[in-house]
This record gives sequence, structure tokens and C-alpha cells, in this order.
Amino acid sequence: MTGAEIARNLQKDPASLRAALNRPTMQVNKLADLSEYFQYNFFREIAETFPYSAPDYSVKNDRTEIETLETKVRDLEMEVKILKQVIKDLKIK
Repeated sequence: MTGAEIARNLQKDPASLRAALNRPTMQVNKLADLSEYFQYNFFREIAETFPYSAPDYSVKNDRTEIETLETKVRDLEMEVKILKQVIKDLKIK
């Protein structure tokens, strides 16, 4: 497969495609087009070069965090209610 064939299939100018491939950086949309064309996830390839682990999105952790946050919200709502009453009481005196 030649660069000209790839450019033609991507409906790009061959010289522009060649220049884009020779640059040290590439626009995301161009990389997405190449990924689609080659049916290869270049984004995953790039991501695997980073030393970071994937976040844990397990349902159990999410449920626990949601319950913890809901408890905090209820506590804060109660605190607001108490503070409003204290302010009201102070205005009366």
C-alpha cells in the first residue's frame, strides 16, 4: 500500500498526508482518521506508553462512594438547618 493510496482513500492530498506523518505531532482528528482507515487503535498504543494505571470504576466502589457522599450531604443539610435556626434566634433577641 502506498502513501498515495492511503491519501486517496482518506480523501487527503498525498503531500499533506506525507507532511503530517513526518511531523513530531499530529492532530487528534488526523490520528482518528488513520485509526479508522487501518482499523487499529493508535490511541491505545499511545496510552500504553504512559506509566499510569487505569482508574477502578467497579460498581461496588462507586456505590460506596455515592453512599458516603449522600451521608455527607444529609449531614451538611442538617448543619445548614441548625445554623439558619441559630441566625433566626439571634435576630429575635
